[in-house]
Amino acid sequence: MKETIVEQPSMIIVGVVGSGADAATIDIADLWEYFERHPVGVENAVEGTWYEIHAERESGSHFTMVGMEVPEVPTSLPADMFVKVLPAAKYVTFVHHFSDGGFARAFEQVYAWLEDSEYELAHQYDLQCYDDRFKGPSDPESALEIWVPIGRTTESAV
Repeated sequence: MKETIVEQPSMIIVGVVGSGADAATIDIADLWEYFERHPVGVENAVEGTWYEIHAERESGSHFTMVGMEVPEVPTSLPADMFVKVLPAAKYVTFVHHFSDGGFARAFEQVYAWLEDSEYELAHQYDLQCYDDRFKGPSDPESALEIWVPIGRTTESAV
């Protein structure tokens, strides 16, 4: 996987959330199915890309949000929908082709790149961006983008 570094303005994501001890304990497919059936609150969604946000809490728990970008914070949402405002950030992005293997290997490569780079994790989350290249997890022609927010390490910033 080849990395690209991009500057991204703040994004507002509306979606549904699941939490657990780690990503493996969250039924992410169920979150997607629920969101696809109940996209209430995303009438003004920015079309073309759906997002999956993964964040680790300091306590060690994990949360996953699936949703779509909206241009502004909605004034009302159903109780089971949430808003996440992602800060403007620099991201390292990678395109993961499913023909190259599963997510575990892709994320190993992403975080190995980060470890070997002059950057560090700027925020405690990462994104998976699904657009028209995504054909389903079992289709080897599928692809998605992995985005990790980065900042220069204190050693490289001097």
